[in-house]
Amino acid sequence: MGASHSQSHMHKFNARLLKQVGAPQPVQSAWDDLEILRAGNVYGSRTNGIVSAQARSLLKIVEDWASALRP
Repeated sequence: MGASHSQSHMHKFNARLLKQVGAPQPVQSAWDDLEILRAGNVYGSRTNGIVSAQARSLLKIVEDWASALRP
């Protein structure tokens, strides 16, 4: 069973949080690009290894930024 409708739109809230905390533009862009890839995969139009690798690369940008903020 998939996420409820309200849960499926948490990504928009997270994007606003990135802006609020002053995430650098490359991090915000990576998040936005991940959202585009997520939508394609949810609806089944883009599910392959190339897209998966691209998503992992984008996620690493976000993860690296978040890890650098940890004390």
